[in-house]
Amino acid sequence: MSLRSEVLKVFKTLHKTKNRVFQGDTEILGVLRQEINEQFQNNKAITDPEVIKELIKDAQFAEQDLKKVIQFQETAPGRYKAEITEDHCASDEDMVAIRKKWKEIEK
Repeated sequence: MSLRSEVLKVFKTLHKTKNRVFQGDTEILGVLRQEINEQFQNNKAITDPEVIKELIKDAQFAEQDLKKVIQFQETAPGRYKAEITEDHCASDEDMVAIRKKWKEIEK
C-alpha cells in the first residue's frame, strides 16, 4: 500500500471512530472534525517517507485512544448511562470488573 493510501486510510478511520464514539454530540464532533482536518492539513507538505510513517503511527495511536473514551449521558437527574465496549478493556477480566462495578453503582 502506498504512503498516500495509508494516510487517507488513517484519516478516514479517525473520522469514523470519532463519529462512532461521540455519536449525537454535535459540539465535540465539530471540534474533533476541525482538529483532525487541521492536523492533516498542517502536515500536507511533508515529503520524507520516514516522517510520514511516524505521523501515520501517531494517528493510529490517536485513533486507539479515541476508542477508549467513555461518554456518559444523563438519562435523569443524577442518573447516567455509558456504553462500555471491548475497546475500553484490555482483557475479558476488565470487562467483567467494569460491568460488576456498574451494577453496584446502579443500586
